[in-house]
Amino acid sequence: MLDKGANTDYIAKELADEVGLSYTQEKGYVKGANARSLHIEGVAQGALIQIGQWKGKADIAVTPLGDKKFYLGIDFLNMVKALLVPYTNTMCIMETGNLVSFP
Repeated sequence: MLDKGANTDYIAKELADEVGLSYTQEKGYVKGANARSLHIEGVAQGALIQIGQWKGKADIAVTPLGDKKFYLGIDFLNMVKALLVPYTNTMCIMETGNLVSFP
């Protein structure tokens, strides 16, 4: 899920454990708009992410989440120089100088 209101990328602890994502334990809390505070379990530094054809690395906070299991935040969008095209449900990643587009 893409969350333009979130600064950081988040993954549910259950999903991180299921896919074997290694992370270092850190203390802290996150709180979204209209949501309760959630305890941060840790942070996966330089975790490999693949979205369509694009592959790259990002830091991902590991925390217990609700029904959504993975959030990409505004830091990710800035890092990959993403262009959002809402009326076509498309995100274009222009990080490498090559346009990678996927719905």
